[in-house]
Amino acid sequence: MEIKATKNGDALEVALSGRLDTNTSPDLEGYLRENLEGVASLAIDLADTQYVSSAGLRVFLFAHKELAKVGAGLRCAIPTSTSPTCSTPRVSRKS
Repeated sequence: MEIKATKNGDALEVALSGRLDTNTSPDLEGYLRENLEGVASLAIDLADTQYVSSAGLRVFLFAHKELAKVGAGLRCAIPTSTSPTCSTPRVSRKS
């Protein structure tokens, strides 16, 4: 996973590429722990992220809780034109 960040005043935008999973989520959490101070809004761009595991979701929750302590917000930008990551299984019944 690659982390690219841009800070503009008190706004931080973090663009992720690759997979955010058990192996890579500590990198993102560490980056956020070091860089959230003084941030009033955090945007996480997931356009180039292929996969987010529950470990990655935990990092998003951590960031949300840290920002909420100071009345700041978190926004995740997810592309709208992507293929579905899961589908509804079809069940056929035999009579």
